[in-house]
Amino acid sequence: MRALEACIAAAWIADLGSAGTYHTYLDPARRPGLRRTVARPDGTLLKLALVDNCTGVKAVAMDVEETLIGEVDVSDKETQARLLATELEVHGLTHWLFPDEDALARWQSPWKGRVHSETCAQPEDTHLAQAFASLFSKLLPAARSRQRLLQVGDLRDANAEDPARLLVRTQGLNGMVVAGSRPSEASESWHEGPPRTAVDFSMEGGARLVTQLGDWAKVDVLRVDQGLPGACMLLRGLLNGGLSAKLVLSFINSQFPPPVRYVGMADELPESLHGCSLSYLQDVLKKEGFRLHLLSGPYAAFVHDDLLEGDELHGLDVDEFECYRSSRIWGFEPDIPIDVVRDWFFGVADSPVASQEILRRSFGNVSQLVAHLPKEKRPGFLLYL
Repeated sequence: MRALEACIAAAWIADLGSAGTYHTYLDPARRPGLRRTVARPDGTLLKLALVDNCTGVKAVAMDVEETLIGEVDVSDKETQARLLATELEVHGLTHWLFPDEDALARWQSPWKGRVHSETCAQPEDTHLAQAFASLFSKLLPAARSRQRLLQVGDLRDANAEDPARLLVRTQGLNGMVVAGSRPSEASESWHEGPPRTAVDFSMEGGARLVTQLGDWAKVDVLRVDQGLPGACMLLRGLLNGGLSAKLVLSFINSQFPPPVRYVGMADELPESLHGCSLSYLQDVLKKEGFRLHLLSGPYAAFVHDDLLEGDELHGLDVDEFECYRSSRIWGFEPDIPIDVVRDWFFGVADSPVASQEILRRSFGNVSQLVAHLPKEKRPGFLLYL
């Protein structure tokens, strides 16, 4: 509904350039596009979205609980011009040139899975935890042979909507936390394994951890959390060492778009270089029979082929480019701003050597970020196509 008058809207947008930006998105040309939520002095919120290939702006008002109040009428030409100029500047798009779609398709084609993006699309306003809970609730009846969820990473201060906590609570699972503490609340459903100080985040460490887990090396769900520099190497070691799971929910470093294969290994890496890229993780899990099924910016869900028997997509690879393009991607200020990520993903499309150009740009940025590491720890990461 158009519940607010244009004159009220004008008062709301008077100082949007200085308002707090909560989130931005990667692709200015496709759903969900670029948008942000700004807080107003009265505590209410205004959600602004660039639309029509960034030629216009729409706005909706929300209360402090983020409940929709109504659409804000910003159709006045002067208001639109002011809003558009502000939003383009905020998102680093003042001089943005939209990529040639044919060129984009050509340079990405060697890596594309060519399965329609709806296989992993996420509704624009779906909450992260609820999206994964909805997916897993459909698949867990077939996977729930062990009643177990293994969490790698700390849950002490995780809220009740954390995906791992939500799954344990709603699906009647038992949880085990390694490399961290169990939730401070509702701890009766959770156990604690080896603490973080006892876990070596490497392939060898993952293999050793499997032997320590005993019966917990066979689980329904494996969740690998963020804030763990060598988590992807540990995950490789867990799977190579014999850990069995049907569903994997893992943090990914979404600052590295497809087809870049990136994985961090050194403990001293900055937070912006933790984890691994979507393409790297997909390579690792595909060998173990897992398929990408859902992507939401910092987390990706993979489903084992055993649960997809009879599904028309069984054995097919989801197109990670389309998945990435329609997901929610945050820049990592100041290390890797969103405009740099956008440049890596779209800005090389017209180059005849696009793949080498994206590798050169990403390697240059990462090399600067690890310059502080002691020589024996460099480079502390793998980066390739």
